[in-house]
Amino acid sequence: MSPRYILVTGSVGFIGAHLCRRLLMRGDHVTAVDSLVRGDLPALNGLRAVRCIGT
Repeated sequence: MSPRYILVTGSVGFIGAHLCRRLLMRGDHVTAVDSLVRGDLPALNGLRAVRCIGT
């Protein structure tokens, strides 16, 4: 299966951060979007392949 390009919204929350990790482990390209109102950006620490976009 070839890698897919996936957009994850709410990416710094509990579920979003775990989803990003899982997709990256599978070999997908992940773009993470979050307003950072409730989440915490360090939730994505260590995920170098994630491109994060804050609103």
